[in-house]
Amino acid sequence: MDTVDIGIEPEALQFSAVLYLAEGKELEAAEALLYASVTGIEAGTPDQWSEASPVMIHCRGPRKTVEAITSTYNNNSYQQIRDAFNACLPPSMYLSDVTCKAVIHQPKKDWTASVLEVLGKGEVANQAVGANTSHTWQGFRFRSQVEIRVAMALDQQNVLFFPLPRARISIGNDRRNTEPDFLVCVNGKWGILEIDGAPYHPPERSAVEHERDRLFKAHGIRVVERYDANRAYHHVDEVVDEFLSMIARNG
Repeated sequence: MDTVDIGIEPEALQFSAVLYLAEGKELEAAEALLYASVTGIEAGTPDQWSEASPVMIHCRGPRKTVEAITSTYNNNSYQQIRDAFNACLPPSMYLSDVTCKAVIHQPKKDWTASVLEVLGKGEVANQAVGANTSHTWQGFRFRSQVEIRVAMALDQQNVLFFPLPRARISIGNDRRNTEPDFLVCVNGKWGILEIDGAPYHPPERSAVEHERDRLFKAHGIRVVERYDANRAYHHVDEVVDEFLSMIARNG
């Protein structure tokens, strides 16, 4: 097979496949594909019976995604992701296979500490109630890889931020616990950044989430912005720059 231009950008193809899975309530497969990156698309010669060209799609992603897009792990996600990609290809093409390899990470000087965190041996300092301890960075616990990417981008901006801090807030006559994704301070101005589309912020909870946003604003936090998880993962610097600019103007 040869690398080809199929008339659809790789990211657009991935985004469309994720939406296709989400619309079918195949949420585990949708989340797995969300954290992948399409690294190559190959096409073969047209099939003599249908005159359609077979297409192979290559991806990279974290371990959960590799296992979801590999047939040997015997799970439903592999076939669901294949069907989603196949549904989104042009009519003259069909999916022959989809592969996924692990992301290659460049080691840093303190990479042993990062591995200890993944092993659960590092010190976890923040709340992130119920989070998978495999999602850790700099001693903080997260619920997804996209949250880690946002945290790293905020860190590069040298701003004060609190990832997944548990808080007490008034809801009517009740006092309850709540947990924004990121509480950020820019020159004394505060804002909250939320990631939508991740497992803990599904579309069916949007009414509840927006009500919580209003409560934050009622307590004086003027900037509460929500970003799609797919955009935040693949365009994290753009999302963080946009959010910090909003705080600077309105916070």
